[in-house]
Amino acid sequence: MLPISMAEVRHMKQLKRKCALITGASQGLGRQLAIEFARQGATGIALVARDAEALHNARQRIMRVAPQATAVVITSDLGRQEDIERVAATTLSEFGGRLDVLVNNASSLGPTPMPYLLDYPLDDFRNVLEVNLIARTS
Repeated sequence: MLPISMAEVRHMKQLKRKCALITGASQGLGRQLAIEFARQGATGIALVARDAEALHNARQRIMRVAPQATAVVITSDLGRQEDIERVAATTLSEFGGRLDVLVNNASSLGPTPMPYLLDYPLDDFRNVLEVNLIARTS
């Protein structure tokens, strides 16, 4: 085994006993962050995305890595204001009013194939900005 430095030990403890909400947690970066947060000692992780099955798979991975953690699956579309409010309320309820870390990883890419910017429909472009920057639609 390689020796662990004090800096690495401090880094590993930064998430210990923390509660986190991660959007876009069903795949890619969001999913990996959720698993790593659990590995690093986070006790509560709210997993948020549109794909319920993928979220449940991510939760199963978290439970294998950190069986003592609480992983809450919240299927939602963050382009809808009522879903944003439900995600916040559910997370705070599940974690006793506590939220230490928020990872806004959800995104919308717009139409596919992606048009050139000059040809991009204005309403679609606004939706991408709204979801990606503030997780809501106008």
